[in-house]
Amino acid sequence: MDKRKYYAFYPIFSPAFAVMRIAGKKIEEYAKQYLGGRMLDAGCGDRRKSHLVGRYVKEYVGMDIKKKKVDVAGTLYSLPFKEGSFDSVLCTSVLEHLNKPEKALREIYRVLRHGGNAVFTVPLFWHLHEEPHDYYRFTRYALENIFKDAGFEINKIEPLSGFWTTFLCEFLYYLKETLGGKNPVYCVFALFLNPLIMLLHPLDRSFKFTWLYIVSVRKP
Repeated sequence: MDKRKYYAFYPIFSPAFAVMRIAGKKIEEYAKQYLGGRMLDAGCGDRRKSHLVGRYVKEYVGMDIKKKKVDVAGTLYSLPFKEGSFDSVLCTSVLEHLNKPEKALREIYRVLRHGGNAVFTVPLFWHLHEEPHDYYRFTRYALENIFKDAGFEINKIEPLSGFWTTFLCEFLYYLKETLGGKNPVYCVFALFLNPLIMLLHPLDRSFKFTWLYIVSVRKP
């Protein structure tokens, strides 16, 4: 697996250029520490995250409601797998799109083996997307509650950015929406701000303004 293929989806003129590199690096870090064996990517989309985590697992199984480019088609409300089928689970930027996230978490808990780990990413500050199926934003306290209620033990909850990363990235999304992605003004801002975000990110520790949390949990 080549992680460059993952980042190629987010070139320098993409408003997601910086945040996807920040998140991708952290997903890799968590994959190395928490994921392994037979892993389910729950809500895998086009399986692009296999390029980030594939080297850390023995078997990657991508599942989504879409039938194209997935290994298994299904819904997180009723996963088509037996109890304890997976050693680990990855589920990124999915829970906010489920009108019943607690039900999905119970299903993920069911198909995860005892002692297995799961890694999630969920937003706190982010614009509406994939409408109309965009239902929730989560504080760290909400995350603690819903994961514990589903039966998980929490390994770690970590915010991924501060104010400047969140604000500047959202500013780029706003410009792209209002001006268009090929507009010269937008392109100049993207070319300038995306590298700036990468420079500011290590210095910005105001995590109350994070755009995204990454969560590691364990099935006891």
